[in-house]
Amino acid sequence: MATSEITMSRTPSATAAAIGVYAGGLILGMTLVSVPASSALLKELHGFSDAQYGAIYLPQLLSAIVGGLAGGLLSNALGTKRLLILALACLLLAQLALAASAVLPPQHALAALMITTGCIGLGIGLGSGPLNAYPVVLFPAVSNTALTALHTIVGVGMMLAPIYLSAFAQQDHWLMGVLMLSAATLILTLTAMLAAFPTVATGEATATVRAKRPERHALFWICAVVAVIYSVAEGIFSNWAMLFIQEERGMDAATASLALTCFWGALTAGRLLASFIVIRVPPLAFLLALPPMMTAAFCLLPITDGSAGLIGAFAFAGVACSAYFPMLVAYAASAFPERVAWIASMMITAQMVGIGLGTYAIGLIKGTASITSLYYAATALPAATLLLIAVGRHLAAPRARGLIHASSARSS
Repeated sequence: MATSEITMSRTPSATAAAIGVYAGGLILGMTLVSVPASSALLKELHGFSDAQYGAIYLPQLLSAIVGGLAGGLLSNALGTKRLLILALACLLLAQLALAASAVLPPQHALAALMITTGCIGLGIGLGSGPLNAYPVVLFPAVSNTALTALHTIVGVGMMLAPIYLSAFAQQDHWLMGVLMLSAATLILTLTAMLAAFPTVATGEATATVRAKRPERHALFWICAVVAVIYSVAEGIFSNWAMLFIQEERGMDAATASLALTCFWGALTAGRLLASFIVIRVPPLAFLLALPPMMTAAFCLLPITDGSAGLIGAFAFAGVACSAYFPMLVAYAASAFPERVAWIASMMITAQMVGIGLGTYAIGLIKGTASITSLYYAATALPAATLLLIAVGRHLAAPRARGLIHASSARSS
């Protein structure tokens, strides 16, 4: 059975380490949303087509896969602290490339934005391990609360980014807003370099090799495909929100930014609430209850009029999406409890694949169809997740019975 050992070194700079981790989560959230939050401005500035805008997210897909797969190897070679610093450096490069896109000609600006999303994907892939490990070792007595707080702060960053960038854009100082975020990230990176982080050491026994290989089981791959499909749906809500509200509904940037902020805010609040509800309600219940709400949100957005109605509809979409992904990770991990960290890393990689593929595909389709019509077509996505979860549940039942029989055999 897998074993893990985590030790913490008590140092005077433990506070600096905690600041580095939680501020890193905030920066990660803000940077992740920075491109979709600036989508209308960037399209207007450079005249990008919908296909070009969708293509911006392809490097994020590829780099997230590379970062997720390389993270474990680099953690052993470089150490968790250096891996966190490397992830922050990737986010800093992403922000600088985003800032450069504002002053470059269109063809070079497109390349700069692809560098931006590529660095974001790499930062997420490399940083997910350290950011999830350090709260546990920094606050071992309240590890679950500390980890929930980190994910909440990441959500707060995603919620703040649209309002933050919109406030600067309305004063014609969008570039200054991005550069200020870059300066904050640089300061945070230097702080993390100087801080003495606790030691994170992991070791695994070699027994029960088959049980430790979820990639050999259909259930894992079903959950990974569900993560991709769900993330396409989430990307439709988030990455196209600004363009839908401004281009198809003719509303101002402030309204669009507030709607996107409410989407991320509702998603974050829903995940926080779910972290308490899941104590009494199994993850599978969320996976069955939330897809119908996503379908309702896709149907609601095209028929909603007025700024207040659209803001409320995006908030409802955020609630519908809120707990789905973390509960999907929990559901997959419950089938393979000895490989929780690996499962989480692979599922995050699948999430980035879904967001990248979905946004690119919609960019190609939008040339012949409106986002409004795409919302109706997207109702098939939650239905597909329900079907796959039903198949996965059927496959998980024999595995669960096998584990029970194996346990009974060992005890006898």
